Amino acid sequence: MKTAQKYRIFAERFFRDGQFENDVTVTVENGVVTAIEHGRAADADRAYAYVTPGLIDNHIHGGDGCSVYGSTPEEMETWLVHLAEAGTSGVMLAPSGQPERIRKSLENLRVVMEHQKEGKAGGALVLGAHLEGPFISAEKPGAMEAVIPPSVETFRQMTEGYEDIVREMTIAPENPGAAEVIAYLRQRGIRVLAGHTNSTYDEAMTAFANGVGALCHTFNAARSIHHREPGVVTAALTCPEVYCEMIGDLAHLHPGTMHLIRHCKGRERVMLISDAVMTTHLPDGVYGRVEVKNGENRVVGLGCLSGGGCYTAKSVGNLVKIGMDFSDAVMAAAVNPARWIGADTEPAVGKHVFLTGWNKDFTPACTHIGENTYVCH
Repeated sequence: MKTAQKYRIFAERFFRDGQFENDVTVTVENGVVTAIEHGRAADADRAYAYVTPGLIDNHIHGGDGCSVYGSTPEEMETWLVHLAEAGTSGVMLAPSGQPERIRKSLENLRVVMEHQKEGKAGGALVLGAHLEGPFISAEKPGAMEAVIPPSVETFRQMTEGYEDIVREMTIAPENPGAAEVIAYLRQRGIRVLAGHTNSTYDEAMTAFANGVGALCHTFNAARSIHHREPGVVTAALTCPEVYCEMIGDLAHLHPGTMHLIRHCKGRERVMLISDAVMTTHLPDGVYGRVEVKNGENRVVGLGCLSGGGCYTAKSVGNLVKIGMDFSDAVMAAAVNPARWIGADTEPAVGKHVFLTGWNKDFTPACTHIGENTYVCH
């Protein structure tokens, strides 16, 4: 829904600089914040229990029948509107698979990003691409099918012409050739995550020292913790500067494990992701190699989870439900993902509006993105 050129948002609780402030009014003109003022605005056009920075999902493959692999740019643009309606403001779309499939996905993402820049498409803003593979471990593939030895030449061929939209890559750092790829990516400012990895603790510590800055969907598709071989997860949890992705659908991680991640990483190094896939939000049934049952996506015949079961806003509610503070959930879903990719989405005068309004029950009420407003519920 297109917004008026000027409108005012009132928040009973307004989140900025890591904390909530009481009774704040935000004025928006032509998609830009022109004032942030304390005080209860009786004439506000919209009023919410909470207003936070817009939610950023740095790891999402699709949803509602759409995927970054097989859908057209037009189909993705329709889906991005639905995603904004579900509370997500910005996304790093995550191609995976064989190099030719990743390359085709990047071609389509380029079209979508150009359409959004030109004002021809709206919805959740595509901030870039997060390549999940194909340089992953054959021992920890999860639901991934493509496993290719890492090489700089393969990466160049896969991304030539699209280098500027690739902002993240997940890689198994223990594989021969991975160190060279990691160095190449870091030289170009691409964020690198360890993921789908069987790294030992020492291998992971070396990778983190050499520029790997995050762990992809922590605990999932990674070597498990053992008291005599702590592995990559322990390395990530104990390295202060390393970010940890966390899927918040309550299927990929037990609530106790989610509290462990929060306890180890603090409130500034957890990134809540959806890892949503084409079948996320579809009715129960079998869709190709994936079966959806009770909101979970599993590979037919294998039983392993295949992508997250909900979008990020619902995961925020899940964190609150298991006892986490809402402000910590906001950090994980909005602030930290933006910081990790180098995006500045903190609300301030003179910046494009990038906000999520919330109801008292921690469900999204509305998403404000630039000149577009999307009603969520």
